Amino acid sequence: LHSFPTRRSSDLAGLALGLAYLGDGNVLFYAGLSRWYSQDYGESWGDTVPIALSSDGTRWRFWDPPLVERDQATGKVTRIMETGYDWMNPPQGQQQGYLRVSADEGKTWSASVKVPQWKEVSEVALVRAENGDLIGACRTDKPPGKKDRKFNDHYEGLGVSISKDNGQ
Repeated sequence: LHSFPTRRSSDLAGLALGLAYLGDGNVLFYAGLSRWYSQDYGESWGDTVPIALSSDGTRWRFWDPPLVERDQATGKVTRIMETGYDWMNPPQGQQQGYLRVSADEGKTWSASVKVPQWKEVSEVALVRAENGDLIGACRTDKPPGKKDRKFNDHYEGLGVSISKDNGQ
């Protein structure tokens, strides 16, 4: 295990999640309010980059690794698709899933999109199907009859979201 440099207390808050390999020794993961980058297969970790809010100003919560897409011929990263979510009307409100894209290995990101079909959804893990569809495994909110239960994870479900138009 390696120790991580300390820059801000917000860098160390929360779990380290979403580990993704970008190629040529470049790795990223999410922790606290930042993305962490390594250029040596995770032996050391360089600068952190703050995770921007969603386009409508809500906190960008993450869980699953981003979808890293590559050029089939060269293996070079062509884009990264990242999912996030936040609560609407907490604490018993609904969750809302978002999507944004980077074309430069995570240095800059597009404006996020509030995916209408991801209302009452969080923690979306994306994969690209062989036919080109984007498939999202989505954690669903607790059903109305279970909203008063204290252990969220025990009462939430799993849904599948399919995009046939590249996430549009």
